Amino acid sequence: MRHGRKKMATKLLFSLSILLIFFLSSNVFSEDFSFKPKYSVIIDPSKGDEVTGKDSKDQYSCFRNRPENTNGYWLLTEKDLQILEKNFKKIIQLTPTNFKKKKIENLQDYVFQYVGISIGGKKYIYINAVVEEVFRDTASSEDRDQGKKKESTHFYWEKLKHNPIMVCDGGWYFWGALFRIEDATFTELTYNHPGG
Repeated sequence: MRHGRKKMATKLLFSLSILLIFFLSSNVFSEDFSFKPKYSVIIDPSKGDEVTGKDSKDQYSCFRNRPENTNGYWLLTEKDLQILEKNFKKIIQLTPTNFKKKKIENLQDYVFQYVGISIGGKKYIYINAVVEEVFRDTASSEDRDQGKKKESTHFYWEKLKHNPIMVCDGGWYFWGALFRIEDATFTELTYNHPGG
């Protein structure tokens, strides 16, 4: 009887040890990839070609590589954005298609525009990103060129919501990427061409 209790206690202790190891490893190794941008906006699908640079043959050849084999654009939902934001930091691990040694270091520095894009029957989110500081400078220099006063953050936000950010060259200050909703993976991270 004593031997049976000892054997049972050993099994119980072993089972608890396994459960404890599993619990600790799942908490330690489960990385949080979530990120909610300070500035982000869904762009209307009617401007999809403009966001990706597809609508212009030569004007944005200095822009960045465009997604290929697109089948059209669609309006993103809040649920789509939640999936993206839950996985956003995964993009930091992605090697760009150009500037191979320049990975994204900090998503907080960027302003984001999104458009739903279909490629090969799959749904993606195309991400158009620009360093926030450059976006503010670009918007205010456009104002100066048009003889307007420098405006508030609200003005920049309104520009961001209604106008795809299209900048020729600029290197790593500007990038685009695809996020496949089905399996929450990123592909085709591409910086703008460096110019010069």
